[in-house]
Amino acid sequence: MRAEGDLDFRGTLAVAKDAPIGFTAVRVTFGIRADSGHTGGMGTRRIMYVELISGFDDDGPAWIAYVDRSKTGRTLTFHGRRLQRIKDDDAAANHVDPDTGEAFWVSSVKRGRHDRRRASGRDIEIDADAADEYAKILDRG
Repeated sequence: MRAEGDLDFRGTLAVAKDAPIGFTAVRVTFGIRADSGHTGGMGTRRIMYVELISGFDDDGPAWIAYVDRSKTGRTLTFHGRRLQRIKDDDAAANHVDPDTGEAFWVSSVKRGRHDRRRASGRDIEIDADAADEYAKILDRG
């Protein structure tokens, strides 16, 4: 936090009758610093598998990418999109973008590279910023 103001001491000390008394302006600035951390807990950032379901038959574009999770875990941020959790166990998707209505499947990454829910010949795109951490996850398996 930073606070600053305009004060003319001539008026406050009664040196000049035409000078104002006290502060004439006050400005307060707040800065917020947040650690996005890669710990995988709630309210953090973690590597996940994300597949676009809308408009595709089990072969939608898919990514291994960092996903920011809200503290409640009900909302994710992925590639600048907000994804909300769907509460339907029979649904092909488990998240929806409320702005576009597009459905997504989001899950933890699998060590055996079997991230797709169904067989597909389509490649999974691995985001450059997630590649090293994803490789570490695969090496642990």
